[in-house]
Amino acid sequence: MIRWSIIVVAILAGLVLPFQAGINSQLAKELNHPFEAAVISFLGGLLIMMVFSVVTGGGLMPSYQKMAKISPVLFLGGFLGAVMVCTAIILAPRLGATLLVSCLIVGQLVTSLILDHYGWVGFQEHPVNMMRLLGVACLIVGLLFIRFF
Repeated sequence: MIRWSIIVVAILAGLVLPFQAGINSQLAKELNHPFEAAVISFLGGLLIMMVFSVVTGGGLMPSYQKMAKISPVLFLGGFLGAVMVCTAIILAPRLGATLLVSCLIVGQLVTSLILDHYGWVGFQEHPVNMMRLLGVACLIVGLLFIRFF
């Protein structure tokens, strides 16, 4: 059974997405280039993650030996993060925070249904059922309300 405290932490982590998109979009405006803004954003993320790693008993970076054993597919996480950040930087000023985040959430939920259903990329299998589909449908309806009303 999933504890509510874990759900609250996930929701709190989600609170930062609109701030990140807005801050990064303002940075892109100041620099006059979205990808330079993304570089600065990822540099800040890299630095704080290095601090977290060291403080929690890791090193600044994994050893070459550890990295050599990792499947190349697992390096796609950084690429996918870059796609997400760059997309948000470019679209945030055009869509606004509410519509942008709504679109991102709907995309994430549709993909999540598939990943959970098949147990892909390390997720435990959670078959698609009518209630899950209804939940995603409600969020799609919410997206339509945000966009058109």
